Amino acid sequence: MTTALPVSPGDQNFLASYLVGTYLFGSVIPPDQALGSPFSGTYEIYGDIGSLVFPAVIGPTGPPGPAAFALHLMTDTSVDDPADLPQTLTNTVADIGKFWLLDDVDSKGAIIGASAYVWYGTSWRRVMLGTPGPPGPCPIITPFVNLVPPDQNSTIVTGGTPLEPSWTLNLAVPPGPAGPPPALALCPDVDFATNPPEPGDVLAYAGRTVTMHLAPPTNLQVTGSSSGGTLIGPQYYMVTAFSANGETTASNEASITVGPGSQVYLAWDAVPAAVQYNIYRGGVSGQEDVALHTVMAPQTTYVDTGTPGTGQTPPVVNGATIAYPIWAPMSISQLIPSPYSMPEAAFTSFSGISQRAAIGSFAIPPQPFPWTPIVWGHIGAFGLELSFNPLQIGCEVRLGDPTAGTSIARGFGNTLGEVNIMPHWSSPSDPGSAITPTNGIAVVPANHSSPAEGTIYVNLYNDGEIGLYIFSPTDAQCFVMVVPVSEPTTFVTPGLAGPAVTRRRRAIGR
Repeated sequence: MTTALPVSPGDQNFLASYLVGTYLFGSVIPPDQALGSPFSGTYEIYGDIGSLVFPAVIGPTGPPGPAAFALHLMTDTSVDDPADLPQTLTNTVADIGKFWLLDDVDSKGAIIGASAYVWYGTSWRRVMLGTPGPPGPCPIITPFVNLVPPDQNSTIVTGGTPLEPSWTLNLAVPPGPAGPPPALALCPDVDFATNPPEPGDVLAYAGRTVTMHLAPPTNLQVTGSSSGGTLIGPQYYMVTAFSANGETTASNEASITVGPGSQVYLAWDAVPAAVQYNIYRGGVSGQEDVALHTVMAPQTTYVDTGTPGTGQTPPVVNGATIAYPIWAPMSISQLIPSPYSMPEAAFTSFSGISQRAAIGSFAIPPQPFPWTPIVWGHIGAFGLELSFNPLQIGCEVRLGDPTAGTSIARGFGNTLGEVNIMPHWSSPSDPGSAITPTNGIAVVPANHSSPAEGTIYVNLYNDGEIGLYIFSPTDAQCFVMVVPVSEPTTFVTPGLAGPAVTRRRRAIGR
């Protein structure tokens, strides 16, 4: 236990310490008053400013001194260091008084003051222009970069506070030159090895595909805004892309340091065939461990206002796979409509009671492209069936199956027993059925492996009830035009295979 020492009058006890800047003043008094009064001063402190005042006695005027020489400021910009001062000046009126103003710098090259170097005739004298003050606070400068169209002017906008200034650089970035197109043979979805191209060939899809990975996003850039969010300090970002089958590895890392209450704008280049993007954020480089948001393609921007997100890191293995068509050289003759005829021998006689009676079939051989059949023809059919036109016996043509296949042609009879067949896809039960080059109706895949897929079936048929049919193959005939079409699956080609696909209809010549 400590016992306080007794305090006596006159003792000095420490109370506190302050760093004070002192101003010195002299209070002028007559000389006779100085002789008859005690000489004392006062010292007052308010805050961190002190004021020292003491009497100042004015004495008699002394003898005049020697005339001072005139000062001549020299503006030679080649002298920016004391070592550069000229050493050829003389002790003459022409040189005495010449002086240079030079910056005083510290060991790091920062300017901390200024001095005048004056020539006195035989030597230099350094005259300091003031004394260095205490080091000031170091401002935290936050730069922002916005890319503006090349036809606009670049600007710089300053803001913030003196201690936390911000610079917004609006830069008009000109686009770079277009790179050379890749050779078709080097594209991963082009096959020139299996069947080397011949003069007149075109690139075509023959039913084969190749599985490739989406490339991760590239050119991720971030810029900040000093308001509108809750972010502060260094922020690190990465972006991944998704296919329908998985997620890519991460893009390049982009980082920025922002002040309190900030938000960050992200932008990256689109990844062809990507369906969405994931944005990741972290507080340390290489440790983006927060999944912020999922952006649906084709959007390639995001604004991070400081959302907490969920704990997740980008994949280390690229799982974003997609199947792309393989384009190969093919003779143009294989891509134009091809004719086939269904002869009498492909038909069979029928006589009996039925609603749908099979009378013939014809198999079209596999084609190296997807196709649909266009059918015309004529047959003779007689009979009696239960409808409002009992003597008009007709027929139907189906693809792939005699009863469940797609209806592709119809023939409506007359009382003479003549049935003319023409392309026909709709029916009273499905009046909206129709084909287009891309909707996949009545399409036979390229190189079909099941013979039934490319087989055309002809049936005696009426839209009424059951009937008595009589058919003979004599003079029966059908004409089938094989027309190339697109398969219903739409392939989206990535950038690395773009030239192969966009030029797939271009002839290859030598």
